[in-house]
Amino acid sequence: MTETVRSFVALELPDLLKNNIDAYIQELKPFSLNTHWVNNNNLHLTLKFLGNRPAQEVDAIMQTLLDARVGLRTFHLTTDGMGAFPNFRHPKVIWLGIKSEPNLALTELQQQIENCLAVIHIEKETRPFRPHLTLGRIKQAGKFSALQDYVTRHPFPTFSFPQKSFVLMRSIQKSRGVYYRVLQKYSLQNSE
Repeated sequence: MTETVRSFVALELPDLLKNNIDAYIQELKPFSLNTHWVNNNNLHLTLKFLGNRPAQEVDAIMQTLLDARVGLRTFHLTTDGMGAFPNFRHPKVIWLGIKSEPNLALTELQQQIENCLAVIHIEKETRPFRPHLTLGRIKQAGKFSALQDYVTRHPFPTFSFPQKSFVLMRSIQKSRGVYYRVLQKYSLQNSE
């Protein structure tokens, strides 16, 4: 049987932001009991989900991602409000939005990653890119008006941070849950 590697391209987050998100999740838990909340060690911003790929493809992916950073400079990210997919009436995912400065820097990075990986026949994502951090996944339907009300009255504090790199991550399933391991880090050019 061929070994497969489950992986994705992502942005890592500073520890202070992950700790702030973890504290905020603790505030949200009483309003959404049927939610699997993301462990703060697993918080990241996904740029491209690759899924399960034959292990022999990983080297080609790592090499190709070197080209994705060409011409791109470091930028800043800022948290940008809470939301839910598809909506707060019937949520399946609770998320924290992210925007970049300059405005299109994050989208340009994501598109460049898509274009580079397409060269090695990795299919492009057809859905529009919506930058977000997944905070929780709803396990069963219920009433979420109290959660939406709390989020509206107590928004997550704005947090800005520089983004100097992206990573190729491996997702590993263990008996205690999923954990992620960086396979390769890709530095962006310094904008200063």
